[in-house]
Amino acid sequence: MPGPSGLSSRILILGDEAKSARALERLLTAAGYAALSLDNFELAQDEAARDDVALVVIEPSASRLVSTSLEPSAEDSGESQKKAEWARAALGFCQAIRTAHTTAELPVLVISKSHRPQDKIAALNHGATDYLHKPYQRAELLSRVRFHVHAWQMERERLARFQQLNILHA
Repeated sequence: MPGPSGLSSRILILGDEAKSARALERLLTAAGYAALSLDNFELAQDEAARDDVALVVIEPSASRLVSTSLEPSAEDSGESQKKAEWARAALGFCQAIRTAHTTAELPVLVISKSHRPQDKIAALNHGATDYLHKPYQRAELLSRVRFHVHAWQMERERLARFQQLNILHA
């Protein structure tokens, strides 16, 4: 499905809370994007390698992306530990995106509850292109998505023209 710019592009959404990921999927779909929400990193890696994926949005529900303690509290059922493990896996996924040849330039937007500078820095150091705090304004989110998708599309067009020039030159 063509996005608002007219070019075909999809947005992958990875979240450990299905309800939130689906809400984001509906928001992006209503804005004219083809969005797909997933909760499996292996499947997401396969999908990200496809040519039509323009952006990956990662939405961890953990209040911290990097933490010093993994011990669950007495009143915690282990849910916070699962969220922290998912957040660490999400950071690993960002690194995997950056190291794979086919996805190295793919923009990654992390949307997190954490306002801690060390979490933002960790996400960016692991390969995220952008970081947005929750709660976010819809207009800001859509503006960032539009920017990243447009930049990805412009880069793809530039590379295609460069390849055509190389073919003509040869």
